[in-house]
Amino acid sequence: MKKTLPIIVSFLLCGMSIAKENPALLGKANTFNTQKSLRFEENKGQVYELGTENPAPYVKFSVQSKGSKVFLLNTGLAYQFERMHYPKDYVQDDRMQSPEEREKNEVLRKDIRLETYRMDVELLGANPTILYTKRNVL
Repeated sequence: MKKTLPIIVSFLLCGMSIAKENPALLGKANTFNTQKSLRFEENKGQVYELGTENPAPYVKFSVQSKGSKVFLLNTGLAYQFERMHYPKDYVQDDRMQSPEEREKNEVLRKDIRLETYRMDVELLGANPTILYTKRNVL
């Protein structure tokens, strides 16, 4: 376990360096790495394959922060960065809008789009059948 944690941290930092090519991703990576209360959560069926309703049993643990996620897989890591794109004039908090403005906002809602970037890192020689116990869980 003492050897595993530095490896995982170095891969988190590696994700930041790859994100440098896209300033939006870099901001998300920096935010992700500075969060103090991040905790890896064991996947007990709550993680699904991207864009489907299929569970992802190969995801063992996950951690997330504002638009960023890291998944510990059987043999590596997966980084996922998400950004919402809202149409011009769309108001996210429409509580202060008139009924007419809310109706216009509803029409614009269909143009909201989610942009997702994902990078998988495979650890060569990793044992995909390792058993996780309370003793070696992060």
